[in-house]
Amino acid sequence: MTRERLYDAYINEVAFFNPELRVAEERGLLLKAKDIESFTDTKWIDIYYGPEIVGFMIVANGSHCPIDADYLVMELFVHADYRRKHLAFDTVKGYFNKHHGRAGLYLISKNAHALMFWEDVKKKLNLKTIKNEKASPFCDYHLFVV
Repeated sequence: MTRERLYDAYINEVAFFNPELRVAEERGLLLKAKDIESFTDTKWIDIYYGPEIVGFMIVANGSHCPIDADYLVMELFVHADYRRKHLAFDTVKGYFNKHHGRAGLYLISKNAHALMFWEDVKKKLNLKTIKNEKASPFCDYHLFVV
């Protein structure tokens, strides 16, 4: 699967939880995968299942990162057909093992699966929460020490 197709699948899924994102998508206002790949302060990490790319994690620092974080997990997505194989967890764990500091994360408040996933990550990796706060009507900001 290509990054572009995966990113489109991600946007379609996330738009379900956020009406503002749905409107932006309908108006063609959202960034595409190639736009994000061109940012100099982001790292796109492909998630594989065998030889196939089935997901991604995008991490930012610099201008795309909140001032109180050393880096921001901007996006994390595994295609629905490949979930429950620990691919997302293994990717996050591998990244966090190499990159210590304060990690920021925005989570859609209504996305119960993502909230449970990140609570599990924080528990299993023994991450210390610094901040949990409402960032918008649809989103919460989390900051923790890796």
